[in-house]
Amino acid sequence: MHSTLTLPAAAERAAIASRHGWGPQPGPAGLAALATAQAGLHAARLLTPYASAHTRLPEFRADDLRHALSPHGTLVKVRCVRRTLHLWPHEHAADAHTATLRLRLGATLATARRHGLNRNDLETTGNQCQEALAGGPLAYRDLQDRMLKAPSLPAVAAVRLGIKWAWESGRITCRNTSPSLHREQREFALIEHAHPATRHTHPDVTAATTRLIRHYLHAYAPASTADLLWWTGLSQAEITPALARLRPAP
Repeated sequence: MHSTLTLPAAAERAAIASRHGWGPQPGPAGLAALATAQAGLHAARLLTPYASAHTRLPEFRADDLRHALSPHGTLVKVRCVRRTLHLWPHEHAADAHTATLRLRLGATLATARRHGLNRNDLETTGNQCQEALAGGPLAYRDLQDRMLKAPSLPAVAAVRLGIKWAWESGRITCRNTSPSLHREQREFALIEHAHPATRHTHPDVTAATTRLIRHYLHAYAPASTADLLWWTGLSQAEITPALARLRPAP
């Protein structure tokens, strides 16, 4: 027989705030712990992760986040849940990437088709993007210019979509090298150059989805299936096997 526990809304909010470093108890100790506690630091806007860290980590400085995203840092930027940017610790980034990969590749392919391109075209340009970055990181414009010199890639749209395909596939990564918090200078690099300790893709998608949902529940539970569907952007068919793995055996 199952029993239901009802919590006052104020108690529920206080528990979540405490997990995120806003309670009376000591919060996460450092950026990696904060990113884990929040199921990824949301980074769709340039200032968001800085504001999140500043309000929760008393000793935080802007340079700490820039260093954390460097090749020897603890965080990596991933486009994942609802196809938005999040900062994850290296050990959790592959779960977020793998669980949501289908969504991002599908959206990129749909855009490519509107430009008259197919999956093979994206694979070709994605491979040429990797080749262009083999010698080291490049700014976005420099990467585009180098790829446009290839005789088989005359269209700017094809080049941009090839870069996006390589990024969404987990072959390359992007970070902001601007010294200003209000301006972006995108620099692309091969994932093995930018984050040599990171493996971006897991072979078991359901296992990765299960771990991603566990991160969410640790950060924001109690939560409903509808909450999980909204947060991940995944379908009911993708969520159900992961939830089954999380349920205790009878």
